[in-house]
Amino acid sequence: MQDLWQYNVVALEKGDIMPGDIVFITIDGKKITHGGLFIRWIDDNEFEFINASSYYGKVVIDTWNIEGLKRGQYFVGAGRLTITY
Repeated sequence: MQDLWQYNVVALEKGDIMPGDIVFITIDGKKITHGGLFIRWIDDNEFEFINASSYYGKVVIDTWNIEGLKRGQYFVGAGRLTITY
């Protein structure tokens, strides 16, 4: 996930995030530790995403807030894959 965030996505502003974009999550802000596929906004600060979750031990549709901690982690940003030929 760190390499995706660092080299293979175009970082998006909150208003530009669309279904299928990748959301990035971290424990300490130094390295991206998790990510998933954005589904939709629930409200201005919370979204749903497809999460291959070690917490639940399966793939789930999870919710996440763009501010604050959840399970000791926080949202860093979102990106769209770049295509290079």
